Amino acid sequence: MRENDAEKVRQAVQGRWSEVFWSLAPELGPALERPGRHVHCPVHGGKHGDAFRVFRDVSGTGGGICNTCGDYASGWSLLMWLKGWSYGQTLEEVGRCLGVYEGAPLTSTRAVRRGAAPAPRQNAIRKSADVREKINAILRGTVPITERAAKPLWRYWLARGIPAGRVARSIPRHDRVLRFHPALPYFDQDDETGKPVLVGYFPALVAIVHDARGKAVTVHRTYLSRDGLGKADVPGGARKLYPVIEDGMLRGGAIRLGRTQGCLGIAEGIETALAVALATGEPVWSAINATLLSQWEPPAKTSSVVIWADRDRSGAGEEYSKRLVRRLHHAGLEVRVMLPSGPIPAGKSSRDWNDVWMAQGAEGFHQGWWRRILRKAG
Repeated sequence: MRENDAEKVRQAVQGRWSEVFWSLAPELGPALERPGRHVHCPVHGGKHGDAFRVFRDVSGTGGGICNTCGDYASGWSLLMWLKGWSYGQTLEEVGRCLGVYEGAPLTSTRAVRRGAAPAPRQNAIRKSADVREKINAILRGTVPITERAAKPLWRYWLARGIPAGRVARSIPRHDRVLRFHPALPYFDQDDETGKPVLVGYFPALVAIVHDARGKAVTVHRTYLSRDGLGKADVPGGARKLYPVIEDGMLRGGAIRLGRTQGCLGIAEGIETALAVALATGEPVWSAINATLLSQWEPPAKTSSVVIWADRDRSGAGEEYSKRLVRRLHHAGLEVRVMLPSGPIPAGKSSRDWNDVWMAQGAEGFHQGWWRRILRKAG
């Protein structure tokens, strides 16, 4: 698309994102009917309908946020995440939707002063700087996971069969990726005003998320009960991904739990990845959730990948693993997928490798279903 056409699309969509979403992404309907209110995530669902919302000014910004998948400040980034489109594809689809390519009149023609950055870009720069400072403020309040102040985390992990001491010994420079905050503020949103409301201060695991290039872009927080015997009982979910420093940088990223040695494992959750690493002695990274697992990009020196998938009743873990397999095969990598054996316990939506580790220890990892996928199969 020529830059002149692209600029026409960018001007035409101003104030019309709701209209565009209803046409291109009707799955956002429940959120569009209740701007600012939480609904099920259109990508991964969510258990309690409290995962996703579009911003109250969605018609103007097009922005939305998922507590699990991340923050999408603009309609462009939201559609790219939701549809898996590139920025160029998104421009074309929005342009067709608004009739820009069919001679339809442009309802918004705000001029941009020559030599000045468009207001949306200026806002994005300011927001990125603000997010960076808030992330740094969170990290300044943390301590290494080996400090005695991290005892709530030790208890939380130990209840999942994961001794903090073994984690520290098995992950080189663990303090650069896993941190503990003794009293991290938790905010919820007021349904009437849309403003943040302080719920309280809780101990929390803070994990640093790196993008595909290895650059730190955000943090993932797991809020714990004050005694560390479980996750915090908070209204919006105890696991939260902070907004990324720049739009689109989360795609391909992960929580890098160890160095790659040619063969690298990838799993969804942090505890799942840690359990597999303890059982196998191999580095396993956390993609945080199924959506980001399907988008993950291994570092350049990786020769083979083992995907430690969750077994979900919905089949999402397997489906998103297949998407990753196809991409990695196309890149010439050898890939294996491993699913936990055994039934999903009653009352639970899934079974993961941390469940196997807790029930059977390392022995359970020799009984799982291995599926070797050769390059030619891709």
